[in-house]
Amino acid sequence: MAIALACWMCIGSTRRALATAALWLGLTLIFEFGLGIVQGHSWTEMLAQYTFTDGNIWPLVLLVVFFAPLVGWRCKAHRRFPPG
Repeated sequence: MAIALACWMCIGSTRRALATAALWLGLTLIFEFGLGIVQGHSWTEMLAQYTFTDGNIWPLVLLVVFFAPLVGWRCKAHRRFPPG
């Protein structure tokens, strides 16, 4: 999916890939915290989700969200996958 989005978004450099990654991560965090606030969760409850306690892997998901545009662009740029 990240490779297809890298093609669609015309990511042409590492800098642009990292800017896209920061945007995706920022939007994800805004959505998550916004939804938590709407549902009435406290900041302590919401921040507890960002630790590895009780088998929580959410921090790993955020890492994947951040690095997906960069990996997609690099794979596309190195032609490991067919273009388009």
